[in-house]
Amino acid sequence: ESETKEDLHLPTGFKKLDKVFSGGLKKKTLTVLGARPRVGKTSWCQQVILNIAKQGKVCLFASLEVSNKQVYDKFVSINKSIPAWKIARKKLNQAELIDYNISKQELKEINDFIFVLDASQSIKQIEAMVKQHIAKRKLDLLVVDYIQIIKRENHNKSINISEATAIKDITSSLKQIAIKYNIAVLGLAQLNRNGTDAPTMNDLKSSGGIEEDADRIIILHRQEDKNGILEDNGTFNIAKNRLGASK
Repeated sequence: ESETKEDLHLPTGFKKLDKVFSGGLKKKTLTVLGARPRVGKTSWCQQVILNIAKQGKVCLFASLEVSNKQVYDKFVSINKSIPAWKIARKKLNQAELIDYNISKQELKEINDFIFVLDASQSIKQIEAMVKQHIAKRKLDLLVVDYIQIIKRENHNKSINISEATAIKDITSSLKQIAIKYNIAVLGLAQLNRNGTDAPTMNDLKSSGGIEEDADRIIILHRQEDKNGILEDNGTFNIAKNRLGASK
């Protein structure tokens, strides 16, 4: 049975991006979101996960930097636009407390569509989880936060593998996972800290493998003022779109 366009694409909920991507994240492909530290790439991808889960699509979030509880609190925060620091410090006012409880209830309702893997994992362990999910139910989207901290496989400790080669192995594997299991894969990636100009694809750390394997690369950027404060709104640069025109 052939899939429809709706089955093949997972709308992110960001209308301009979905338009450029002809409907959203596409199955059997690897999309990479690159950003410098503190810009908000994890928050953005958690918003995407929420949007896709609310469409009844199953998402696996490999959160390799923070704990399951921190991820859950962030979902609660993003779902109702409650400041995350207020949840962490229990500083919610009455209106925010009402929104907090509503948000938790809404998350319960999509509990069967969001799964979090929150320990440091190798690519083989991540693939094993993907396989396990598909065997038990289904899976539409894998999100990895972030590519450069996926544990390296210890094939042979006597061989010194460069970081660029290790990243290339990981991005190749992520692309193969997307194809093999018929899912969309969204991988987050760190950009180099250097420079105040808008970053490009070349600023991706150990970028060769990422540039080669990714079907799409999005660069998220937020300007800093002279005091190092980031502006509220970021900009997206579609640095690579193998499946359509760049913008």
